[in-house]
Amino acid sequence: MSDAGGDGNNGDSVPYYLMPVAAVLGTYAVIASFRALYQAYQNFKYNPQTATAKQRLNAPKPIKSSQFAFLIISIVISIVGYGYVCALVNNSITSSTVFDPYDILAVDPSSDSAAIKSAYRALSKIHHPDKGGDTKIFQKINLAYKALSDEVARSNFEKYGHPDGPQTQTLSFALPDWLLHPEGKVAAVLVLLYLAMFVGIAIYAIRYVQAADNKASKAAMDTSVSAADPAYLASHLSPTSTHLDVLYLIATTPESISITSKNIAKAEELRKEKLKLLKKRNPKKQESNEFDFDDGGEWADDNEEDEAAKVAAEAAKKAEEEKRLAAAQLANATGKSNEPANIKMEGIDDGVLGQKWVEDSLKPLKMWPPPNMNVLEKQTFLDTADGKVKSALDHPAVRRNLCMTMGRLNSNMLNSHPDLGEFFFI
Repeated sequence: MSDAGGDGNNGDSVPYYLMPVAAVLGTYAVIASFRALYQAYQNFKYNPQTATAKQRLNAPKPIKSSQFAFLIISIVISIVGYGYVCALVNNSITSSTVFDPYDILAVDPSSDSAAIKSAYRALSKIHHPDKGGDTKIFQKINLAYKALSDEVARSNFEKYGHPDGPQTQTLSFALPDWLLHPEGKVAAVLVLLYLAMFVGIAIYAIRYVQAADNKASKAAMDTSVSAADPAYLASHLSPTSTHLDVLYLIATTPESISITSKNIAKAEELRKEKLKLLKKRNPKKQESNEFDFDDGGEWADDNEEDEAAKVAAEAAKKAEEEKRLAAAQLANATGKSNEPANIKMEGIDDGVLGQKWVEDSLKPLKMWPPPNMNVLEKQTFLDTADGKVKSALDHPAVRRNLCMTMGRLNSNMLNSHPDLGEFFFI
């Protein structure tokens, strides 16, 4: 007997080039499936209502998104493609194998049924799996005997070359032997392909971990300034520190500076937007070409009526403006308006008092610059806006914090200042 139906000489028709494609599709389907399951698990566990700030920062991508839909579609396509390629290769291997039942049973084509049956029993005893034989060879022996002993199987063999009839192409999702035990050039290609995929997966995993670490580090930096405050205070306070030293240091802690710097940056953006808006709303007024006529008599009466109407119109306009200003101030105070046009700013809008007014009001009392700033004299602070290191009063955020501190210490004087009776303070 030959190799019991081993590979014939028609192996050139087998599409070996598709074997790496099946390996790629199968590997992607497995990895992508795990990724989809992990994303679904993250969404199942994540609760935005009870999530912490760190959890919200690392919130998973929602399942109802184009990204997740694309992932699921790609998994389905890769699985179907894998099954189709495996079926194509398997059927090509099967069709390329010469099935010769006489050769498998080692009998002459002219042998009678008794000789065929005797050969079949002899080979079955040798190759039966229970006797330690090879399962595949045993199956081929059974097929060979079936092709020569069964009328239907013999008819199929004579018509289609196989006792089971025409071999149709069906999807195959099982892991084929040629992927588990590749040989020859296919083995070399698959080994290189597997190595490349493992290297790619390793690189992806490393980058993913690095990105997660960077994200966590950024989040830690955003939330760790408060942790630096105790260290800052402990390094500058001493048993001889005065109450002013304590207040100055609290005003210059890393967290205080960080918060104020962000607020100043937002205020500056609003200032630029408002100036741009005002420039659009208030173009240069064109000169009027109207002429005044005075023909006496009834013209004088008309002029008097016009003057009275003008005064009434101006009074109504002023009342409307005051009403609008009061509404805008109320909206700003309650946080219900953040439009640049509705926010009053010192230096742009009339009747608005701010940091400059506080500093100017504190100067006659000799409370500005802040007195007894010995604890801050040798300190410098990094201005994140321009990256420069500055002294306390040159740093915008530190200066504002100190101004607010001194304003609170002298609140009785500021609250009774006559300017507050006619101006709006921010």
